[in-house]
Amino acid sequence: MKRETLILIIVLILVAVPLLWVIQYLVLTPEDKLARYNVHSIEFKTIDGKNVSIIYQIKKPEEVDLSTDELDPKSKVEICYIVWYIYNHYDNVDEVQIISYYSKDNGLKEYYKFKIDRSSAKLAGLLNISEEDITSNVFHYYNKVIKLGKLKIYKN
Repeated sequence: MKRETLILIIVLILVAVPLLWVIQYLVLTPEDKLARYNVHSIEFKTIDGKNVSIIYQIKKPEEVDLSTDELDPKSKVEICYIVWYIYNHYDNVDEVQIISYYSKDNGLKEYYKFKIDRSSAKLAGLLNISEEDITSNVFHYYNKVIKLGKLKIYKN
């Protein structure tokens, strides 16, 4: 009797834990999904008659490379994914702005600002593509997104 009970408990654990993990992954909020890309908060505002999504990122100092005029590869991936995510999950957003900070000297310093409107994101090919497509071809899309958007990198 004890042996069967122990086997039943082990089988339940082996089945329940992966199932709970899958359920938890599928019901992530947008903030949870974007948190993987250093997103701290998201605001939706109307500015000059346009619906604007403002994304705030906070990066760790070791993730920031201020030695060049280029963004680090991880930030390039983050910009592409965030723009793709917002435009493909919020139909009413006309413009996406990303404001990225990094922690330094017990405070926050601006790393970069980026903005792109919906028509430019469409020209870059980011609308109505799958998550697999954006993740497997992120640098292809990044080059288009950066050319069509406005990027300012801060050298602090």
